[in-house]
Amino acid sequence: MHLRGHRLETGDTFPELMISVVLIVGFFAAIFEVNGACLRYINATKENVAAIQGVQDRLEQLRSMAFTDLTSAAKMTTTLTAPSNGADFTLGQVTETVTLVNYPSGTPTVTFTRTPGASVTPSVSWSGGSSFPTTTTMVKANVRYTWTMTLGQRFRSEETETIISTGVKR
Repeated sequence: MHLRGHRLETGDTFPELMISVVLIVGFFAAIFEVNGACLRYINATKENVAAIQGVQDRLEQLRSMAFTDLTSAAKMTTTLTAPSNGADFTLGQVTETVTLVNYPSGTPTVTFTRTPGASVTPSVSWSGGSSFPTTTTMVKANVRYTWTMTLGQRFRSEETETIISTGVKR
C-alpha cells in the first residue's frame, strides 16, 4: 500500500477577504471622524481664545487712553473703528460692544456697538444724558464680544469690565 502525501493548502476565501477589507475601512473611517471632531474642537477653542484676547486687548487700549479721550464720544468712535487686534476671527464674526458708565452714579451711560468688519464705524447710544459731566473722575468700562461659534452654531460671548479713573497713566 502506497500512501500519498496530502498537502493541505490554506488560503483566504473571497468572503473572508471582504470582511477584513470592511473592517479595515471602518477602522480608518472611525479614525478620520475622530480626527475631524478633534479639529472642530480645536477651532472652537481658537475662537474662544481669540475672543478672550480681543476683549483684553480692547480693555488695555481703553486703560491706556487719556481720560478726556475716554469720555469723548467722538474720540471713542474713532478709536473703536479699528478692531482691537488683527485676528481674522475679530474681523469676520464678532460684534463688539463697549459700554462706559459714569461711576459711581451710573448715569450717563454710552454704548458703542461695532459690527463685524475691518473698518467699521460703531453706532453710539446714550442713556441718561448725551455726554459725561466735566466732574466725571471715574468710569466703569465694559467690553463684550458676541459671535456665533463655528462648532454647533451656538451663540457665544466673552466680556470683562474695569473701573478707570482720571490721573496719570503708567
